[in-house]
Amino acid sequence: RHVLVGSRHDSDQGGGTSAIMTQLIAALTEQTKQGWVPDRTTVFCSWGGTALGNIGSYEWGKDNSVVLQSSAVAYVSLNSPVRGTETLRATASPTLLQLTSDIQRVTIHM
Repeated sequence: RHVLVGSRHDSDQGGGTSAIMTQLIAALTEQTKQGWVPDRTTVFCSWGGTALGNIGSYEWGKDNSVVLQSSAVAYVSLNSPVRGTETLRATASPTLLQLTSDIQRVTIHM
């Protein structure tokens, strides 16, 4: 099973997507060096062509449709990951959306 983590790399909204993805990769790499084994394969994705009708992500999805349909279990978007003082905004399947809501509620009350 695959968890996809990605974003467009030509974002005009800023937010440090490339820096955040690089740090996430470094953190996961360090954890695996210390013996951690993830339950799922993490696939990092980045594409361009956003201004041209999301052509990069569309083509990537089309080229990888067999793997996506058979193995993808989640997609975590890093598009515009930093937005000031806003709270978590999640778009997901009902089960995953409930999980993000529960996590946010627990985090706020800590």
